Amino acid sequence: SDLECTNDDEECQNIIKGDDNIDDDQQQTSYFSLPKDINKAISEYSERLFVNSNYNQDARLNTLQIIRRHGYPAESHIVETEDGYLLGIHRIPQGRGQRQSDPSKRPVFLQHGVLTSSADWVMAGPNISLGFLLADKGYDVWLGNIRGNTYSRGHIKYSTKQKRFWDFSFHEMGLYDIPAVIDFILLKTGQDCLSYIGHSMGTTMFYAMMSLRPEFNRKIAGQISLAPIAYVSRMTSIVRYLS
Repeated sequence: SDLECTNDDEECQNIIKGDDNIDDDQQQTSYFSLPKDINKAISEYSERLFVNSNYNQDARLNTLQIIRRHGYPAESHIVETEDGYLLGIHRIPQGRGQRQSDPSKRPVFLQHGVLTSSADWVMAGPNISLGFLLADKGYDVWLGNIRGNTYSRGHIKYSTKQKRFWDFSFHEMGLYDIPAVIDFILLKTGQDCLSYIGHSMGTTMFYAMMSLRPEFNRKIAGQISLAPIAYVSRMTSIVRYLS
C-alpha cells in the first residue's frame, strides 16, 4: 500500500488512528493507548504540569511535528502487512538545510522497541537524536511503528475494540511488519537493500524475520542492534513473560 500523509492530511491520519479516532492532542510521543478514562485523567494532570512548569515543547508533539519543528522535512506513509495491519511509518528524506533528497542515497530503517514509537529516534532533538544525526550525515531515514502503537492502529478488517486485533506478538511483527516496511522502503526509494538499526524489541523482531524469512538477508546491507534481546530464559524481570 502506498498512501502518503502530507501536511497532516486528515484522511491519512484517520487511517493511522484506526477506529478509535484518537484526537491529535492525544497523538503525542505516545505509545500504546490507555483506556479513555485513564487517558483523560493523565491529560488533565499533565495539563497542570505544563502550565505551571518549564518543559520541553516537543513533549506535546507527535513525531511529524517534532521533526518539522526542528526544520527537517518529514513524510508519513501507510504500509499494509500481509495479514491486514496498517502501519504508519515516518521519513526524514534529508538533513536540515540540505537540498532535495538524492535518490541514490542509502536508506536506513530505524525500529523502536517495546511500548514505544518512532518518536524515540527524534525526541531528544537535533545533534543528539539518531534520526536527525543520520539525516544530517546524508542518509534517507525511515522510522518504523509496530502494529498497535499510536501510529499503527488500523486494520483492513478488525477494529482495535476487537480482541482479534491484539492477538499478536513480536513473532508476527518479525514475520509481517518488518518485511512489509522493508519492501515498501525499497520500492519507494528504488534501492535494492537498506541498513537496519533496531532497539530492544526492534532487534528481536529482526532476528525473528531473519529466522522465518531468510530471503530478506539479501535486502539488508548492514544491521546494528542497540540493547539487543534474543534470549530471555535467564531474565528475572516480569518483562520475561511478555515474550
